[in-house]
Amino acid sequence: MAFARLQLYDNDIVKDAFLITPHTRLTIGRKSTNTLVLRTPKILPFHAAIYWLDDRVVLQKCHPAAELWVNQQPISSEIPQRLTDGDEIRVGTLKLVFDGSSLRELPHSNGSPVSLARSQDNEPPLQILASTKRIEPISLRNRTHLSFGRDPNNDIVIDHPVISLFHATLEWQAGTWSIKDLESSHGTYINERATQQAILQPGDILHIGPYEFQLTSEETLIQRFEVGKLRLDACNLVYRVGSLKLLQNISLSVFPEEFVTIVGVSGAGKSTLLNALSGFRPATRGNVFVNGHNLYQNYDAYRTELGYVPQDDIIHLDLSVQQALDFAARLRLPPDISPPERRRQVQQVLEDLELLEQSKTLVKNLSGGQRKRVSIGVELLTKPSLFFLDEATSGLDPGTELQMMRLLRRMATQGRTVILVTHTTKNLSLSDLVVFLAKGGRVAFFGPPQEALAYFEVEEFDEIYIKVEEERSPEEWALQYQESPYYQEYVVDRQASLNGALTDPNRETQPAMEGPNQSSKPSFWRQLRLLSQRNLTIWFRTARVFCFVSRCAHFRNPGFCHVAAQYV
Repeated sequence: MAFARLQLYDNDIVKDAFLITPHTRLTIGRKSTNTLVLRTPKILPFHAAIYWLDDRVVLQKCHPAAELWVNQQPISSEIPQRLTDGDEIRVGTLKLVFDGSSLRELPHSNGSPVSLARSQDNEPPLQILASTKRIEPISLRNRTHLSFGRDPNNDIVIDHPVISLFHATLEWQAGTWSIKDLESSHGTYINERATQQAILQPGDILHIGPYEFQLTSEETLIQRFEVGKLRLDACNLVYRVGSLKLLQNISLSVFPEEFVTIVGVSGAGKSTLLNALSGFRPATRGNVFVNGHNLYQNYDAYRTELGYVPQDDIIHLDLSVQQALDFAARLRLPPDISPPERRRQVQQVLEDLELLEQSKTLVKNLSGGQRKRVSIGVELLTKPSLFFLDEATSGLDPGTELQMMRLLRRMATQGRTVILVTHTTKNLSLSDLVVFLAKGGRVAFFGPPQEALAYFEVEEFDEIYIKVEEERSPEEWALQYQESPYYQEYVVDRQASLNGALTDPNRETQPAMEGPNQSSKPSFWRQLRLLSQRNLTIWFRTARVFCFVSRCAHFRNPGFCHVAAQYV
């Protein structure tokens, strides 16, 4: 069996060595699950990977923001780079030297990353579970067909709620690979454009649900990003209503798994900024990028990966918690989701949000914090990776507000990117970064909340509001921030790796939302049927309550009547 070595150096002394075989994968990053764990600055949770690809060993960036050097040359692409004997790899302060001398001495290995041949009856399909973050490269050599979907009969089985039973097929036709969407509910995308059928060229990006694949020149499908690893970059956002500017040239950068809070004085444009970042109401100038792709231009490709919880709850008050989530699941999930699958998804959301005990309770009888959890649960049904919340802690008592902030912190720790608008500052320390807005939509500070106190020279977060209002003009605060090391570190340095994408002349500077892909929306008749079922459920419940209350009143038992009416 062929193998290679990777030697770890410290001051030109070998400190460790790793064996790389066709069946192993070495990963580098900040997360403790990596083979090599680095806690140094600018190291991402999943930074780089080294593994076999066909008959060679390759180095691959796991994220466009990852900084890598081979032989003092920066790696700018996420396409796997072949390593040769003696290559010197730099990752942060780490020095690795690739030893590939043994590759010439041992028998040649076919090194196929993943075998998907279905010609043998006893060979099962590759399964990608909903919890799977990264899969091995998929070799397409000697294949003529590859199918994607939730059904076990597919070549690649993806157990994710936004994937249809039979979602898409990849077929070898006339010397090229062709991708065909099988009328999936959430669409198939090539280079972020919805397609029914298209030729897949080397370098093209195939987007199916939360999974992004890229076809290499070696006829291998590689996964570009780990599922859920979405970064968000805002570049010079301006929001204008007539002659009034609500946002003034705002630039931010949010990395995957970060929890960011947006606070500010009244009239600072907090909700306007959240709407612009989420694409709900695009900025009138500037752009937002998700993993380097223009969100405004490719909104439909990322729609299923975005969760948006508005300030006002939009769930129906006269349904039970379980019914509200079930009707939401029917509208949001593919129509081929079976009732047992849908119930499992609803049950999982109830467990995640600790709402099992309240599942039969009417929404109108929940506390404010519980009701907000149900609103969050509606969005969690599709397992989004990027979560936006507008005033999710508004009106909550201090204890409930702390619980909500801890919930959002846990959501980020579990792999989501969370952005919250809030007016409370007591628990800002639970977030990774905080945005303080001055009046007129200007950024007065963007950085770690613990360092904001020293930046503004105050002892309490609440004092920042007074200082921003009284001591300087919004323009002066914005200028001071742009000249600070925080702007350099958390905006300029972070976006440096995306300069090619952000300055691409082919990218529109004005938001130009595409019409949504019709296949990704429930049909009119399906929506009408589901909404009619929901309204009938509410009507029958109201009728039952009225009859039951009337009988209780007849027997003069109003206390029992009041309690029973909550659950009938």
